[in-house]
Order: sequence, then C-alpha cells, then structure tokens
Amino acid sequence: MESNDTSTSLQSIGGKENKVNTIIYFRTAFSITGITDTLYSLETRYQSLAMKIKLADTTLNMSSEVIIKPDTPSMIMARIVNKPFIVTITSGGKVRSIKNLDKLIAGAFSDFPSIDSIKKKKVTDQFVEAFGEGAVKGLLEMGIAVLPAKPITKYDRWMLNSMIFSPASAQVHTSYQLVDQTPDFYFIRGEGTITSEKASKPGDLNGMPATYDLNGSLLNEIKIDQKTGWIIEIKLKQLIEENIEILDNPKIPGGMTVPMMFTTDMTINGKQ
Repeated sequence: MESNDTSTSLQSIGGKENKVNTIIYFRTAFSITGITDTLYSLETRYQSLAMKIKLADTTLNMSSEVIIKPDTPSMIMARIVNKPFIVTITSGGKVRSIKNLDKLIAGAFSDFPSIDSIKKKKVTDQFVEAFGEGAVKGLLEMGIAVLPAKPITKYDRWMLNSMIFSPASAQVHTSYQLVDQTPDFYFIRGEGTITSEKASKPGDLNGMPATYDLNGSLLNEIKIDQKTGWIIEIKLKQLIEENIEILDNPKIPGGMTVPMMFTTDMTINGKQ
C-alpha cells in the first residue's frame, strides 16, 4: 500500500499568518500470518518513508532512502523501515489492534543519544503522529471498514461514525453511497462533517493548557476490490477550521485564541 498525503496548515497570531506545507509519503507491505475466526493477523512493514516540510523560508526533506550523507531524521526513518509490526483486523475491516509500531518508532530514536531529551520527545511524537499506530489504523479503516454490515445494492446510502485524533480529537459523521459496482470493484463516495468533542478536557500545548474547537468537512472516493475486500484506491479531500484556546497560564497570562486552518489531499493506492 502506498500513501501520499499533502497538507497545509495556516496559523494566525497577532494578525500575522504562518503557513506550513507538509508532504508525507510511505509504502507498506502486508502479509497474512494467521486467521482466527473473523480475525486476520497481518505482519506489516514500512518499505519506505519520506516527509517534506516547507516553512516560510526553509524546506526540510527527509527520507529513509537517503544513502549519501543522510541527515538525522532520514537515518531515523531508515531504522524504522523493514521492521515488522502486527496489525489485527476483523473480517469487517475494523482494526482490532496494532502492536509494536509506536515502540518501534520510539526505539529508533534511542540510537541518537546526542539529541536533547526535550527535542527528542517532541520529534518522536511528530513521527508517531505521522507514521504510528493511529495513522495506520485511520488509513486502513478509511478504506476497508466503510461497507455496512447488511447487503446493499447500487445507489444505496448509509451512515458511519468514526473519530480522528489529529489535529485534535473529533467526531466524523460520514454519509456513504455505492455509486458503481463492476465485476472487479466497488466504487464508494463519502461526504462527511467533522466536529470537535465538546466535553474534551484541556490538553497540553508546549507546556500550556489548551482546548480545541474545530469544524470541518471531507469528501472521499474509494475503490474496493470486490473479490478480496482490499483497498484499490482512496482519494480524500479534507478541510478543518480550528480555534486553539490557550488557557490562562504563567507563559501567557489571560490566555489567547489561535485560529488555524488545515487542508488535506490524500491518495492511497492499495495495489503496487
């Protein structure tokens, strides 16, 4: 499975806008190692990882495939690829568990003791968010957990509820429709809304208490192999508008509100 994720975040502080463009790429291999009742165990390995971050006047490139004079992030990525972790999914496409991936990512940083501990934790968290268990779970369920439990026919509609955890925890309500069916694949279109959990407790933002109020929309198109139930292709567009409320604290007495906007375009190819 190959994934390309292009996102843009726009942050406004004191009338000044800060824009960050991020491209995240990875290629993953799956192998079925066991079947128990309705559960499938998949030995999974990243085959390639890459990330590009473009700031106002700086561009950072990192890749597991950099061989000549690799930078530290690229060397960390190289220590993550080709290492196994286990994904367990149900016959309905729900991810039951993912084992060892977050630990594998954190372990890759242990080979670099010279990195400052505070910086190491921050970068580790960023890697886990981009490539960790939550990211893999979301991508898989986006494609193979969308079919309803009951039989459907062409043009039928159904609703599914799910969660996202980045940029903050939020509920996703999506209306799906089977818009086409061929001997080879199902073609499904989904339109959804994204709303933050109102009862969420304040989180930690660089050592400061903060709450997140976000709303958004998404549109995805999914092709699923009719014989295997596996992903052929996913195309996703997502828009999120968010207000980060930094609460009163010694660093920012009285707190402040930081408006942000996120746009995402993602393409996933299940067959290589």
